Amino acid sequence: MFVRVICMVVVVVVAAACSDGARITADEDGQTVHIGVGSELEVSLPGNPSTGYSWAVIANDPSVLEQLGEPAFDVESDIVGAGGTFIFRFRGAAAGTSMLKFAYERSFENTEPLDTVSVAVEVD
Repeated sequence: MFVRVICMVVVVVVAAACSDGARITADEDGQTVHIGVGSELEVSLPGNPSTGYSWAVIANDPSVLEQLGEPAFDVESDIVGAGGTFIFRFRGAAAGTSMLKFAYERSFENTEPLDTVSVAVEVD
């Protein structure tokens, strides 16, 4: 009986680990990430909106990778003007590959982005 319970716990833990999706940061720039259909992808990028800059999705195939709402911003401290992390969430909508590209820019300026991050997301 004890062995049976242990086996069931192992199966549940492995299944949960496989369905969690993936979390990436700017460190994964230029890499390929794999998620399953229905799994979520969380992208965390550092920034400071008080400077006028914010991260924006500038390339994505929404038929493969569905964006879940607007990005959130997690502030580092209570200090006015503090930086933090922009958090984007996506869900694998269908099998395929999406080139996901972000730009750190001021939307009101017509200039090159200050930074970009690109990842290939393979949904299977």
